Amino acid sequence: GSGEGGGFSTLFGNTSPLAGALEGTFIDFKQDRYRENPPKGGWMEAGKDFLRNYNLREFRKYFNAPQKLYATHFYIPLINADEAPRAFGVEALVEPSQWVAVYQGPFRSAKGGSFRFVGTADDILIVGVKGRTVLSAGFTESMPGKWVPEDEAEHAAPPASEHLPKLSVGDWFKLGPNEPTELTVLIGEIPGGEFGCYLFIEEKGVEYETTHDGRPILPVFKLKDFSQREINTIKGDGYEKRLDGSVFGFF
Repeated sequence: GSGEGGGFSTLFGNTSPLAGALEGTFIDFKQDRYRENPPKGGWMEAGKDFLRNYNLREFRKYFNAPQKLYATHFYIPLINADEAPRAFGVEALVEPSQWVAVYQGPFRSAKGGSFRFVGTADDILIVGVKGRTVLSAGFTESMPGKWVPEDEAEHAAPPASEHLPKLSVGDWFKLGPNEPTELTVLIGEIPGGEFGCYLFIEEKGVEYETTHDGRPILPVFKLKDFSQREINTIKGDGYEKRLDGSVFGFF
């Protein structure tokens, strides 16, 4: 479909820059930057290095897709994992496993406050604020970092698949009013098959309505207001959520 501001939209972001969006880089760990043999180590090793400093340079030995995508939310319903290389224009070059997409840029809260990310994924969803991991969600065997949640996950994920792990709850962090703050969202699929990710944000001190089984109904994290098309996609799984939360894009 056509995106705003030119380019076209995919589930993984818009092909041309959008105000407030994070810039996404797609990395394939099965081949080096010259599209030849894979360097040793792969995601588990390079990912460990990346999570120390959140610097994309750690992935320079691996194949990076030339096309960047610009994303304003990270609620991607469970789909075939080959949709990711296709969105980044490299479906002819990349088999749909052992890939990550790293989205980086500033975000901000208009009024400031304390927040935490909540989410789940098949396979990986990792969020860093100012170069420090604040959430690592999805399948733990695909996680190279040391971050663990303070509380055990208790609330059910969207009903997309029985394999989707329960919601992980991230660490609290503070944002000053309108203060641009560095954000990284890393998503990926290591074994291949299906991919989905679901990222929400919770504000400290806000009373959220809860579902019948006690799950707080949180807003989907967004950097700009949703288009009607995005609303239709996000609502499609019947999982209770809020779409009217704050906008965190830095404009």
